[in-house]
Amino acid sequence: MTAIAPRFRILTLHQPWAQLMWDGRKGVETRSWRTTYRGLLGVHSSRRVGKGFLRAAQEFGYTEDDLPLGVLGGVTRLVNVVSTTEAIERGLVAPDEVKYGDYRPGRFAWITEGMRLLEAPFILPGALGCWRPAETWPHWPDLNAILRRLDRRPVASAVR
Repeated sequence: MTAIAPRFRILTLHQPWAQLMWDGRKGVETRSWRTTYRGLLGVHSSRRVGKGFLRAAQEFGYTEDDLPLGVLGGVTRLVNVVSTTEAIERGLVAPDEVKYGDYRPGRFAWITEGMRLLEAPFILPGALGCWRPAETWPHWPDLNAILRRLDRRPVASAVR
C-alpha cells in the first residue's frame, strides 16, 4: 500500500444522501458523533435507501433506479467537524441544505470540500463509522492511483 492510503477513510450513507453528496448538493453531513479524522473521505452508499428518500427524490428528480447502492462513488475532503449549532451560526450550511441533515442541538456537522466523482465506482460492503476496507481488499492499488489523481479532476461541490 502506498503512503496515501493510510490517510483515507470511508463513510457509508443511506441513499439518497450519498447521491446528494456526489452531485455536490450536500457538502455537510450530520452525525451524532464527532471525529478527529481530517483528510480524504470516501462517500459510500449503503445497500438500502434511507428514510426521507421521497422528499429528496421529488426535489432533485431522483428515482430509486437512479441511486446506486453499495458503491464507493466519490471522494471528498473532511476539513472540519463542528457542532450543528455552530455550523448554522457561522453560515457553513447552505439554507437549502439544512433539510438534508439532522441539525438538532448536540449533533455534529462534518464539513467537506472538493467532492470528486469516481469514473468507475467500486462495489464494496459498507460499515458503521469512519472505516477502511481490509488491507487485503484487492482494489487498493486502483484506489490509490485514483486518490493521487484527484487534485487534477473538476470539483463538484462548493468549497466551505
